[in-house]
Order: sequence, then structure tokens, then C-alpha cells
Amino acid sequence: MTEDGHRLLAALRDAAPETPSTVDVGRAVRVGRRRRRTRQLTGVVVVAAVTAIVAAVIPALVGRPLPPAHPLGEFDLMRQELSVGSAGGFTPVSYETGRYVQRVLLVPVDESAPRASVSAYATGRLPDFEGARWEPDGAQAPDVNDHRAYWVSGRDAVAWEWAPGAWAFAEVTGAGEDGRRLAHRVAQSVARHPGRVTLPFAVPDLPAPYRLVGVRTPYGTSSDPAAGALLVLDAGGTRVRLGVRRHLDRDFVTGDRRSTPVANTDVGGRAAAVRDNSVTIFDPSPAVVAEADGPAPDLVALATSVRPG
Repeated sequence: MTEDGHRLLAALRDAAPETPSTVDVGRAVRVGRRRRRTRQLTGVVVVAAVTAIVAAVIPALVGRPLPPAHPLGEFDLMRQELSVGSAGGFTPVSYETGRYVQRVLLVPVDESAPRASVSAYATGRLPDFEGARWEPDGAQAPDVNDHRAYWVSGRDAVAWEWAPGAWAFAEVTGAGEDGRRLAHRVAQSVARHPGRVTLPFAVPDLPAPYRLVGVRTPYGTSSDPAAGALLVLDAGGTRVRLGVRRHLDRDFVTGDRRSTPVANTDVGGRAAAVRDNSVTIFDPSPAVVAEADGPAPDLVALATSVRPG
């Protein structure tokens, strides 16, 4: 320090405050901590209040309560979840189980053009319509058997919550202006009535690449197993139906008339009709069938694995 600096500070060396300091450092630290905790608590309260307001306001803005979250469900492939009665001039003709959806096809009792269907989805599963996932947010329809229901936009269909978090759809096509009214009548005929699928045949373990994805039965199979049943298989993207059928002159799904297969060879000493994507073994009755939507590995071997009875 320079000599000038020493002279400037000399007057301060002997100076002392006229009164002792009243600042309590420890007390100041404690007060500061309390203020910080108060600010943190206030922030938590504000966040909670904002969250509560958002939860209350958003449902009001969209005009409906937010649906509760449900875990994704699956169906047992060997169990039918619903029963469907005749209604609106339609009667059920076939039932197909599936892992995520079960479907019933209905046909007019007077053999006219319209068709109807019922599709029931497992909990948390919803279909795509025109590439968009359907949500229960359309125009409200009259309740279906005391369950909330909505009209499906752009379709003659009604959706209803057949079980908590699970939705079913009844749809009519080709009925004109009466479509929605008839769809609602079909929906009213649907009841939750689970039951096991009866198979009038046995199949050993399925060979690769075949994988079971459902079971298709003519409606009423439970009371008349001899009418037949088909396992629905997936073979690398190709659907294959395997099982037994008694009525070969009718389509197994729609009930429509069709040409009866004609025997053109023998399979294991039994008369059979073997085509590119289908095999029918006529004896014993009911006939054994394996039908594919496209090329599938060795349908003849697959058909001979079926054991009727």
C-alpha cells in the first residue's frame, strides 16, 4: 500500500460503532430457510390447484367425462362371449371368435340383399374406420339394454359399452334410410351369454407356420355339433380354415348357396376334391375341409390331420 493510502485509512483505525450491532447471523439464516420452505410449499399448492382446475375444466369443454383407463383385454379363442337373437328382420348365421374381437354375421330371413353384423371387442380394444381409430365421442344414441350407446359417424351402425371399457358394434348395410333403426334393433337382441365352443373333431398339434387365431361356427353349433366347425388359422399372413362341414352346398359364413365341390382324386383311399387353395375329403360325413385365402403349405397333409368325431 502506498504512503497516501496509509494516511487515508489512519482515521478509520480507531473508529468503532457508537452502538453494538443488533444483527443476529444465526437468526437471519433461520428466517431465510423458513421463507424458502414457504415459497416451495406455495409452489406445490399452486401446481395442485392448477391440475385440479384442468381436470375439472377439460371434460366440461369437450362436453363429456373422461373415460376411465382400462387394461387391454383378450378373449379366449374357445369361448363365445355373446348370444345374438333374431331382430329387425335378420337372423344370425355364423359366429367367429378371435383374440381381440368376436363377430356374428346375420342375414335377412326373407333372403333379401341387406346384411347385418355384430362385432364385440375386448376391453380397451377399438376398431379403425376409414383409417381412423373410433372413439366413444359421436352423437349419442338411445341406450342399448341400459348401456350407453353412440351412433358411428358415416355408417349405419351403433356402438355400445357391452362391458366396462369394452365396446360392441351392430351394423347394417344395404338397408337405405332404415339402416340405423335396424342396427339399433339388432343391438338390442345381443346379450352377454358366454359359453364354450363345441368342436366335432380333433386336430393334433398344428405344424409350422400354422397358428390358431379363431374358431368359426354356424350359428347353433352348440345344439347341433354335426353341422360343423372350422378352426381359423394364420399361415404367415394367409388365412386358412380347417375342420368339418356337413352342408357343402352352402357358404359356411353367409349361408348363401354355392357349388358343391366335385371329387377329382383320392386322399388316403377316400374320395376328395383337391384344388389350388382347398381340399375337401368327403368320407366320412361330415366332410373334412381345408380352405385358404391364398397359397398355403401342404393343405392335403393339414386336412388329413383332422379326426372327426
